[in-house]
Amino acid sequence: MRTSTKIVGWALLCLVAGLTRVGLADELGLLVAQVAVGPGRTRDQAIERLRFIGPSRAGPRLRPLLSSEEVQARIGGALAVGVVGDTSAAAALEQLLRDEDWEVRRNAVQSLAALKRTAVAPKVGRLLGTDPNPRVRLAAAKALGVLRRQASSLASAARSDVELENRLAALHSLAGFPDAGEVAAVAPLLSDPSQLVQFGAARALCWSGDARSRTYLAAALKSGDDERAGRAVSALADCPRGWVPDLLALAAGQSGTAGAACDAMASRGDALSLRHLERLASSHGPASETASRALARVRQGPR
Repeated sequence: MRTSTKIVGWALLCLVAGLTRVGLADELGLLVAQVAVGPGRTRDQAIERLRFIGPSRAGPRLRPLLSSEEVQARIGGALAVGVVGDTSAAAALEQLLRDEDWEVRRNAVQSLAALKRTAVAPKVGRLLGTDPNPRVRLAAAKALGVLRRQASSLASAARSDVELENRLAALHSLAGFPDAGEVAAVAPLLSDPSQLVQFGAARALCWSGDARSRTYLAAALKSGDDERAGRAVSALADCPRGWVPDLLALAAGQSGTAGAACDAMASRGDALSLRHLERLASSHGPASETASRALARVRQGPR
């Protein structure tokens, strides 16, 4: 089926290209035909060009692809309308969440997230829990993080999805959810067999202000295991909680994590982080030089 679709797509492209040469088709027609052809650089370049043209002109020409009988046209169209920002395509994209082709479903999920269609979050949450294709579930996990909806679906996926990548994506998306109670459902994962899942859960809980994440991450920093300590620094780096700089300062005092911890504090740039860096820079300890360089970057400002 894909082979015949590709042949049809290429035929369409050649036809429109030929018409363009004799002045019977405009640039939009050619670009839409390229979107319908199938994956590859040509399609990607066409979608990028359509993004600059904008949704008011490109959207009406792309929307018919969403109901095409050709699977490659639906795949390309479902991707393109999200990149272009065509909000008028939202209803058609929602229908494509039930498409028989996994790439169509994945692209529809991604585009609905790009268009910030929060109303479809329950349907995306169901895909996260039930879609047979792991790449669709991965897209759903990331989309719910963008939409900031369905924390319970993300927590369930973090606990039970058979794919490690999907579990980690669900945990990553949970960071920053406003309801700490829903995020707390992943606390048991702090003792998951996978260390990556443990730290993913610690990061999500850190964002929600759960004290268990602080206990877990502090223990990792004091473990003497550079790999665990490094993962703890990564989990802490972008967490907005006020106690985070204290743990990063602890990490900065250890040779294996000093550089990453000082960089994290410099990136944060809050008053407590900068005080820790100043103290470390003047301490003449093992982190002194690293902290001094981090402070210098802060003072130079963005380049």
